[in-house]
Amino acid sequence: MRRQIAIFSLKDELHGLVVQVALRKRGATCHYVATNDLLANRGLVWSDTGSSRLRSDEGDWFEVRALDAIWWRRAYQEQLSHPGVEGAEELRLATVEWRSALLGALLTEQRATVPTFVP
Repeated sequence: MRRQIAIFSLKDELHGLVVQVALRKRGATCHYVATNDLLANRGLVWSDTGSSRLRSDEGDWFEVRALDAIWWRRAYQEQLSHPGVEGAEELRLATVEWRSALLGALLTEQRATVPTFVP
């Protein structure tokens, strides 16, 4: 059975992308979600009926509850600007809203192992 893993890090962050390639070479299904570019991705469905889904940076949808492991690498940076969401206040609001929705979907649905790192 293929393991499903999600990496949550910054857009085009080299370390996360290298780990994704390595995990895929070992036979895992590995989704990469750029936590600072969720505005562009527009890939989050969160429901209290148990069907939360996310969209990877490659455009693939995946079920949160299907994940076996989550690498929560870098998830607290501000969203990148996009047309219509460019000012400082707009970006702060978008960052808070997307982060809250992402955390809600993960905490509601996930059964995966979440590595915890203390700096």
